[in-house]
Amino acid sequence: MPSGMSAGSFVPSILELIEALCASFDLAVSEADLEAWLGQEADFQKLVTGYPCEPLTTGRTFRGMRPFVGEISSLKQTVSSLQQTVSSLQQTVAAREVDVANLRTTVGEREAELDQVKVRNSLLSVELAKRTEQLNSVLQSRAWRLTAPLRAVAKLRPRSHRDAPQVKMDSQLIAQSSLFDVEWYLSQNPDVATHGADPIAHYLKRGAFEGRDPSRAFSSQWYLDQNPDVRAAGFNPLVHYLRFGATEGRRPSPVGEAAILKQTLAEAQKDWGNLGHSRLQQLLHSDDRVVFPATESPAVSIILVFYNKAHLSLLCLDSILENADVSYEVVIVNNCSSDETNSLLERVGGATIINNTCLLYTSSSLRTH
Repeated sequence: MPSGMSAGSFVPSILELIEALCASFDLAVSEADLEAWLGQEADFQKLVTGYPCEPLTTGRTFRGMRPFVGEISSLKQTVSSLQQTVSSLQQTVAAREVDVANLRTTVGEREAELDQVKVRNSLLSVELAKRTEQLNSVLQSRAWRLTAPLRAVAKLRPRSHRDAPQVKMDSQLIAQSSLFDVEWYLSQNPDVATHGADPIAHYLKRGAFEGRDPSRAFSSQWYLDQNPDVRAAGFNPLVHYLRFGATEGRRPSPVGEAAILKQTLAEAQKDWGNLGHSRLQQLLHSDDRVVFPATESPAVSIILVFYNKAHLSLLCLDSILENADVSYEVVIVNNCSSDETNSLLERVGGATIINNTCLLYTSSSLRTH
């Protein structure tokens, strides 16, 4: 307000200003507040002009309205509350951003794992195709077709009649193999040692199919997993390896043979030979005989040409007896053998035996029909 002017001349302007403010912000002041302000203005005018100035009054009333100062305080509290709400929301947003970052990291890890699974699946598919090709190659091979009659003899006699001698032969084969370590097997399977079970018998009957290994050099479970045909046939994995797997080039364990495996093809053949020698001596020094069942109309004629190696010839005869499941006849041609073959044939019954007086066939001239 300019100095020298009466405060009264400005009252209408002040009132209009206050009314405008109240209308704009939905606020109001009481009459007492307004009169107090006008009194302070009169005192200020007296100081400025040097003349007494009576306090101005107004006849207008503002009953029931809130004090202007109180409304300002309420607004400040509202602003403070809103600021706290904004701060809380900002903290929540920050926490959610952290959660989103963690989820993105997790998604990235899962995607990496999925890529690895896809790679493994691809490798397994390639391996499956390879194994399938190998199996088809075996099934289509000439050797597989030519040995069909021998495989067909597996059901000639009930299993109960075949099990006992077969288990005995398998036990002897394993006992003479360097791939079965009795002490190691008992140390790795204390339950077998506790019950006093024969380790070889336990391995043949249960151990192999429970995933127990006969030694460090042979993995039973791995061998069955790698050779599903062996698993499907119910073969004991070690017996199959000693009889067929080694000569077929199948591996005894996933670890390189050079690292832990002493068993070689020559050793596997040696083990089989030792079993044959033991069986031959047992036969020749007893009253036992190898007798084939008589039949009038054989479905299969099995022709065997023997030239020395009587121990292996005997194992061949035992195999026919143990596995034949069709009617058959056996014709044995002794091709001028000079070892114990003659003594062996003296103990063979039920077969047609032809003794050549001179060597008529060699390995290169023999043909299988």
